[in-house]
Amino acid sequence: MSQKRLYKRAFRLNEEIIKLQDELHSIGEQLSVLEDEAQQAHTRALVSENPQDKREDRASTGVFNSLLRHREITIERLQAAKFAHLSLMEKIDSTSTGF
Repeated sequence: MSQKRLYKRAFRLNEEIIKLQDELHSIGEQLSVLEDEAQQAHTRALVSENPQDKREDRASTGVFNSLLRHREITIERLQAAKFAHLSLMEKIDSTSTGF
């Protein structure tokens, strides 16, 4: 692969890393809000005999768990992108030093 293509790929990976870090930050903010909502819904379901409260508890727990899974996937993608970027930077370094 030419030096120019290596640099372009490294630049794209860096952009992807930044995007994934931003996404992870956003997910963290959403999780903190959803966690509070899920806890409130769970408390209402415990003290209420209303079936609607129990449905809301299940729904809010499901949304929270879904977002947790999304965060895990995003972390894995970020780690993969960082590893690919590091490997590419090592390749660029070895081609520019001639080793």
